[in-house]
Amino acid sequence: MWFWSDGFKRETYFDAYLSSFENKFYSFPIFFEYNSIYIYAFLLLNIIVSIVPGLVSVAFMTLLERKVMAAVQRRRGPNIVGFFGLLQPFADALKLLTKEFNIPARSFDTIIIAAPMLSLLFTTSCFALVPFAYSYLSYSVNSVSTLYIMAISSLNIYSIIMAGWASKSAYAFLGSLRASAQFISYEVSLTLNIMAIFLVSGSFNLSEIMYIQEETIPNIFILFPIFLLYLVGIVSETNRTPFDLAEAESELVAGYGVEFSAVGFTFFFLAEYSSIVLYCVLTIIFFGGGSLDYFLLPLDGLINVLNLSNIHELILLNAIIKYFIFGIEVLIMLIFFCYVRATYARYRFDQLMKLNWKNLLLISLVLDIFLAIILYIIQIY
Repeated sequence: MWFWSDGFKRETYFDAYLSSFENKFYSFPIFFEYNSIYIYAFLLLNIIVSIVPGLVSVAFMTLLERKVMAAVQRRRGPNIVGFFGLLQPFADALKLLTKEFNIPARSFDTIIIAAPMLSLLFTTSCFALVPFAYSYLSYSVNSVSTLYIMAISSLNIYSIIMAGWASKSAYAFLGSLRASAQFISYEVSLTLNIMAIFLVSGSFNLSEIMYIQEETIPNIFILFPIFLLYLVGIVSETNRTPFDLAEAESELVAGYGVEFSAVGFTFFFLAEYSSIVLYCVLTIIFFGGGSLDYFLLPLDGLINVLNLSNIHELILLNAIIKYFIFGIEVLIMLIFFCYVRATYARYRFDQLMKLNWKNLLLISLVLDIFLAIILYIIQIY
């Protein structure tokens, strides 16, 4: 909210980071120069640290979903493999990876092998630009990191079309056609919703969007109607119930993935659930401001209790608390996805298209125009 912040100057991420470092212990320390070779090694490590936890979280996302759905349906859910069923995702992964990968005789072998790999690649590559706190030094310093994530995530539709066409199956081909129509339709309204974030923040940088919200107020309080439309858009983008028509079991068996087993199915499964985790993280960044500073108000008392005086210990303590708060916020969004799947019935495909083109798209466009007019009036006066 750059227009509300008194005297707030539009700065780059590094400038804002360095200017706030003297007065706050809320920044990860930089022990090297910007032109040093260590920054490239640190960025590479950052990518690995960002992607690997994302893939691990997918495993526990499946366990969380099964536990939530079991609670909604008043049953136990997974509770045999490991304590409280915690090892069930790893048992499922081991089972899938050890099965034989069958390729249909009439299908295109190369595309059948490449499609799942591309799907997982497009999804996981987006995690490299996600700042898990505004002080998290990563590729999110890119001034157009949000546009990059939107562009790369939209490429995932090509892997689905490739999978449906190369399978030479009617069910798979119809599923890929449904997925392409659904993705294109809801990406339009979802992009309009994200444009409201750009208008309010005045930036395409994820780190700067988080930083501005920490300095002012979270976007959810001033963009709540757009937040509701955004939730509908991300549920559709991730092919989740009630918009999972691309892989409707009652109609298309398994949709575009009907001919995939073992490793191929695992890659598509990881890509789908990784996109859910990604959109949950982006939701917290766009509307929740990440791990906001007002959650850290008791930090002074905790410092006194632990008797911490070293600046590096204080920075490490703050980073741990911020990441913990950020994880709790993402967990709430993941539980929302699980409850939506357990609660709502599947739409018909004509209802799905009508909901977007005749309702969500028009409402999103009107809200964006109204927001732009309000910001213009505020800027003038």
